[in-house]
Amino acid sequence: MQFENNCNVSENYVKGKLKESIEFWTQEIQANDDIISVIKNGFVLPFIAKPPFFIMKNNRSALENAAFVETAINDLLVKNCAYEVPFVPHNVNPLSVAINASGKKRLILEVSVLNTFIKEEKVKFEEYKVAK
Repeated sequence: MQFENNCNVSENYVKGKLKESIEFWTQEIQANDDIISVIKNGFVLPFIAKPPFFIMKNNRSALENAAFVETAINDLLVKNCAYEVPFVPHNVNPLSVAINASGKKRLILEVSVLNTFIKEEKVKFEEYKVAK
């Protein structure tokens, strides 16, 4: 079996592309169970405690760029990268808009408040001499 890239190059999203190729990952590459789990189920955040219910208001940058925010959200909905729900979610995080030096805008979902509920993993990279 030869893996072929089925991505439509005119599209800017990759949602579902790995899952569509699960046979390649399981049979051809024989990826380990952790990789297969992430492909099938997505990456599961290692929460140490369930965050409390909260609703945060959007940041000023999102309010000042409301037309851009609406367009960006609609684009995410059209591309199936986001979806509407008929209820208030357990956590509603604020949106921000970042503008780079050339004026290009980018929508940001601010989720740093959740960091206090996630298991902290420490990674230490040794100097190359130690690894050698």
